Amino acid sequence: MGRTPLKIGHRGAAGRVTENTWEAFQKAMELGVDGIELDAHAYASGELVVFHDVRLDRITNGHGDIAKHTLKALKKLKVTRKLQVPTLIVVLDLLDNKCRCYQS
Repeated sequence: MGRTPLKIGHRGAAGRVTENTWEAFQKAMELGVDGIELDAHAYASGELVVFHDVRLDRITNGHGDIAKHTLKALKKLKVTRKLQVPTLIVVLDLLDNKCRCYQS
């Protein structure tokens, strides 16, 4: 009793900005979260991007499995008409030492 609950930004600040975007993580930090949950997938050349779904269709103007696309192709996509799919390294650089890290 008496413990303060942790505030975890689910997919960044998904309730305010499109999930798993650089902007969602920035907003979560502005809101003062203690930690952030995110999703990552490997794309065609093996590096990681931050994206929840296996397929691009739900929140991007792209189609098909994310794993079949190159980074160059993913960078051309728009998430909810204006944002981009970020790489994991870009998100980690943003979050560097600013939130607690939890591994599941």
